[in-house]
Amino acid sequence: MSSDSDEDAIIFHQNTNDNELNSLESSSSSSSSSSSDEDDRLLQTLKRTSYSKRRITRASPIKKSKVVQIQKFDLGRNFDPQLANSLNRIQNVENEVNNSSTITTVKEQKSNTIKSRIKPRNVSPQYVDLIVRETISGRYFDWHFINNDTKFADVNIDDELIEDTDNQAVRNAIRKKYPTLQDLLEKLGADTSLLYEDKPLTKKRNYDSLCEITPVNLMMRTIEFYQDDDEFIKFLLCFVLDRKVWESQDCDSDWCSQMLEFVDEEQTIDFYLSLVETKDYFMHYRLSRSIPRLQSPLIRRIISPITIETEFTHLIEDKNYESLLYFTLFVYGSRVMPFGPSSKTQYFKDAVEDMCHEGTNAVELSLLRGLLNLFLKIRIS
Repeated sequence: MSSDSDEDAIIFHQNTNDNELNSLESSSSSSSSSSSDEDDRLLQTLKRTSYSKRRITRASPIKKSKVVQIQKFDLGRNFDPQLANSLNRIQNVENEVNNSSTITTVKEQKSNTIKSRIKPRNVSPQYVDLIVRETISGRYFDWHFINNDTKFADVNIDDELIEDTDNQAVRNAIRKKYPTLQDLLEKLGADTSLLYEDKPLTKKRNYDSLCEITPVNLMMRTIEFYQDDDEFIKFLLCFVLDRKVWESQDCDSDWCSQMLEFVDEEQTIDFYLSLVETKDYFMHYRLSRSIPRLQSPLIRRIISPITIETEFTHLIEDKNYESLLYFTLFVYGSRVMPFGPSSKTQYFKDAVEDMCHEGTNAVELSLLRGLLNLFLKIRIS
């Protein structure tokens, strides 16, 4: 055989000429001069296989493909039948990661939502990017009662200088300018329409609009003049639980407690629970720090008839670790859950330790483990 290119192939044919064989057989039978041995040799010679060589040229070159066709074989009992499915899942994840358009769309959507909330148009892009990238703690997503730029105009300085120990002149001037507490709050930038929503303190949380606000101490002083307003308790709760107000140094627990000093505890809790979900321990914790005397009555109201240990166990089983953290912060320090060594605290600590040892990596559990160790060491005389 001669040497050809790798695109050539050798095809072997076995040709048998039936007509020649038949004619030869006829002639051999009619010829009396040929011996039977010679006839046999002649027939064998003609029946001998002949080979031919043909060059095959492909119409087009072989195309390389990224897809490999795999023939199914019996690979034995040691072969993992789920291997192909696992490889497909890995490939799907890789495709999602490489599909930047989907990721960009989600990021841009959140960015546009935040930008639509923010009042100042010249806000730093770095601030927006910071909020967009925060997807774990939700620290920027909160209750914001004051969402609009303030339009509040304080009373004239002449009224401030009037000698009036009860601030009666200032009060009258404010009440004349803003007849109701709702009128005042709307001028202060509060979105009072949120109060007509179902459980707004839980369901209507949003990003800070970065609106221009009146100084918190001035808002507090002005709100004091409306303690006789029918909506005072509800509006006050929405105001003091606003993140901007709650984090300020001016709005402390002394002032909040003083505003509700002559209001029945159960009545205040009724108003509060009309604004918030029963299991919203994040907001319950905030209220208990603003008005400490409501902590124990609120615990009895929302947890009864089950025990604190039962609710703690339910939250662990549901893997609701954020609520578990705020539930623990909410109940500790009350009459039913004092600080210091106790069987309840030890039970909480053991349950959290078990979850951590099982490999649960929730950051809330790590924080909770440290807090419970601290609570066990607190001694109150």
